[in-house]
Amino acid sequence: MASSNGDDNKPSVGFSKWREANINDEDYANIEDDNVPDGNGSNAGIDQEEEDPAALFRMFGEEEEDVYEDVRYEYQTATSPDNFEIVIRHHGAYPNSTGLAVWRGSEILARFLCHQQNLCWEGKRSESILELHDRTVLEVGAGAGLPGIVAHKVLGAARVLVTDGDYDALQNLQTNVEANRLSESFERSIACLQLIWGRGVAKFKDTHGLQDVVLAADCVYMGPSLQPLWQTLDALLKPEGLFIYCQTAASAVPWKDFSEQVDAHGFEVLQKVVGSELDQYDVDNEDDLDKDDDARRENEAYERGIYVFRRKKP
Repeated sequence: MASSNGDDNKPSVGFSKWREANINDEDYANIEDDNVPDGNGSNAGIDQEEEDPAALFRMFGEEEEDVYEDVRYEYQTATSPDNFEIVIRHHGAYPNSTGLAVWRGSEILARFLCHQQNLCWEGKRSESILELHDRTVLEVGAGAGLPGIVAHKVLGAARVLVTDGDYDALQNLQTNVEANRLSESFERSIACLQLIWGRGVAKFKDTHGLQDVVLAADCVYMGPSLQPLWQTLDALLKPEGLFIYCQTAASAVPWKDFSEQVDAHGFEVLQKVVGSELDQYDVDNEDDLDKDDDARRENEAYERGIYVFRRKKP
């Protein structure tokens, strides 16, 4: 069983007021590692302005009064006759809320993880490519945090770190972590931490170590974020670890650029679930993910699917 730090069960405080839109600023590329959050909620060196009109979700128009709502999900496992309920608080003004909303990719990824774990619990490990039970799990760009929380509460991960860089998203993410945290008697920890891709990664690694599995969903939609994301993954994933990414939302990042980063960092696709194969995991939505015509999908600058990456073997 992977080791777990008891402090991970304590709420994080003091997130810096960095916003997702700041990734487009020239200063973002010039921030030194010593002037960024260390993964423990500290805010050394980051601008602490009380207001940031450049917050990404305000770019879609003048913000109306925030409307939050609770979304309930149920998951069944092969080890329990009872369903596990997850309650996620999210912004009701989707899609104008980016990290404050539950994105479809997060819902699909959570179902995929449950399916893979159940195969292991059912004695079908040869049919599964990953197992989260007793593993250390990091979710990056977590937003509302559904996949990471499922890994903690449903799938028995030893330690889960759900992270985001955006201040507003982190406030809501912390609420969701506290609402779904298991009691200490389960000896499973979860923590909500600030992690800005490409910044403070060495400090984060020193504090929390390398991870068995990294999760991400629908969080790569701005070009400047792509290289910092892969730098972060490369630094924080164990040599034999897996990166599971689900992409269903529109993205300004061409799949070609994403694939180039995969190659540049020495990774390869171990398995992918694309097209109609996604339907078995898309049970939380009434509309059809693939309702658009094939020609339109072929012209999109991204490829929908679940991708499991690993490092290339020598």
